[in-house]
Amino acid sequence: RQAAASCHGENMKISAEARACLAEFLEDAEDSFIRVGQTTVGGGCCSRLILGVSIDDEFHEDDDLRMDVDGIPVVIDRHLNERLGEISIDVDPDKGIVINHN
Repeated sequence: RQAAASCHGENMKISAEARACLAEFLEDAEDSFIRVGQTTVGGGCCSRLILGVSIDDEFHEDDDLRMDVDGIPVVIDRHLNERLGEISIDVDPDKGIVINHN
């Protein structure tokens, strides 16, 4: 069922440091994956979109896209994936895991 919604993450890159952190997060989370998602902060004209990662185990076949990115299972909403274009996941010393996109 999920094979039709899989790809190899051609538009997503994970730095070596972020990969090590994400792999550690998943160590004890059997059947889980890293979800790239968005949160809206604020409201009205002052709202902004924050991208982040979380550990998840719920895959929504109609909405989600499953990728294998350098051995890390990643899921992202199909529409978010299309809007973001190229995505890179890295580690910032002050912010932790960060997501950049073009």
